[in-house]
Amino acid sequence: MRPYRGIPIDGKDFVYGDLVHSSSGRTAILPNIEINPTVTWKKLVLQPVIEVIPETVGQSIGLKDKNKTEIYKGDCFKTSDKHGYSSNCLAEVLFVDGAFVIQLHRNDLMEIAPELILDFKDLFWDSFEVIGNIHSNPELLERKENEANKV
Repeated sequence: MRPYRGIPIDGKDFVYGDLVHSSSGRTAILPNIEINPTVTWKKLVLQPVIEVIPETVGQSIGLKDKNKTEIYKGDCFKTSDKHGYSSNCLAEVLFVDGAFVIQLHRNDLMEIAPELILDFKDLFWDSFEVIGNIHSNPELLERKENEANKV
């Protein structure tokens, strides 16, 4: 199963692990724990869950960028000119209708690419670089939207 991440309600850095929903409607992450011979059943059962802000939860798409950084829903990345895309092209990973897609933010062009991200795996992921995410770095998309309004 692909891991999830979310920002804890105390506003600190992302936590990574399995997604948990409580019957009371709360959202949490059960952090990954390395299983080895020294890990006891008691330690596994007592592993704390960390309540997260639901809007910040994102799942890994199962791919890595050119720097081997795992890519998650909500990540923002830029592309290089290597494959004909402008280096100032910014894209965001979305989950739409059951599929991971990218939304390109390119000056006055805003579109959702209908292709699945997985279809791009062999084409140009080696030119993508994660530069932040919409939760920790909202200014990335705000800056692009402001540039688009100037055109």
